Amino acid sequence: MSDVEDRLRTLLRERAATPQDNPTRRAEVRSRITAIRRRRVAGTALGLVLVTVAGLLLLTRLPGRNESLPPAVPKPPYFTSFETTRVVGYSREEGTRSDTQHGMEILAPPNEYRPYLLVAWCSRAGFIHVSTPVGTVGDVPCKIRVGDHYEGALPVSSAESDRLFVLSSIVPNVTVGPDGVGDRWALAVLSRNLPDRLPEGHHYVLDGRRGRAGGSFVFAVPRSQQLAGRAFSLIVECVEGVRLTFRTARGELAVVACTPDSAVGGGAIGVPVSTDAADRLGLRPGQRIRITVERSGRDTDQWGVAGQQ
Repeated sequence: MSDVEDRLRTLLRERAATPQDNPTRRAEVRSRITAIRRRRVAGTALGLVLVTVAGLLLLTRLPGRNESLPPAVPKPPYFTSFETTRVVGYSREEGTRSDTQHGMEILAPPNEYRPYLLVAWCSRAGFIHVSTPVGTVGDVPCKIRVGDHYEGALPVSSAESDRLFVLSSIVPNVTVGPDGVGDRWALAVLSRNLPDRLPEGHHYVLDGRRGRAGGSFVFAVPRSQQLAGRAFSLIVECVEGVRLTFRTARGELAVVACTPDSAVGGGAIGVPVSTDAADRLGLRPGQRIRITVERSGRDTDQWGVAGQQ
């Protein structure tokens, strides 16, 4: 017998000794495949449902949900306590609260170069409608949760500031209408310290319109008495982001950065020149010197040196 025949007989014997296939196995396999497919379909459907529900929750405004703020509006809190405001870069003009007659007087003339901000404090989420005798100013959405109350803000641009300053024989000249804000609420009008732009036609000893990057001017050192380590102050008006460096032929005199937290009075920033700097540069009362100004930071012509204090 050949080797091929031996191997063939061995394979036939092993095949004969192998147990027969389970007659129900094919049906069991098909059943398992069907069950797996069903589970996959059910899982996919459940995932789609969960994604849809999550999307609906994101799109739906739930009660008490914090709302987004308009661009360039600072985030709350705007109040240190009920009716007491503190917002970096802004000064308070006027205000009213829940125990008044829902109105306020704003008798100051509008400043067309500075924007305004209406801020609200409310015991419940709602709106405060603001209007004047000539029309609606806007609605302050008091819906951002801050501790145990809600706050909100409405910006009024410098170009639209005259909407807030309508002089009228009716007192108050601004009407406030609370809507769903609870029994305690407060509203305040704030003005931004730094302007959006400088006044047209204003006289400056040096300004960005004549030299965007800087320039120089002749300055007479004041003869006035030095106070609290300050020899004198230069007066600057500028928009946010500008940085001005003042130098003489002997070195740096002072630097001012126009930022929201700058100390601004009447729309201007005082730039103090210390007695140490004056002594170091050899400045004497009555002396005439040339001061060079270099602008850095924001690239704009909206800056000016108004003189000295």
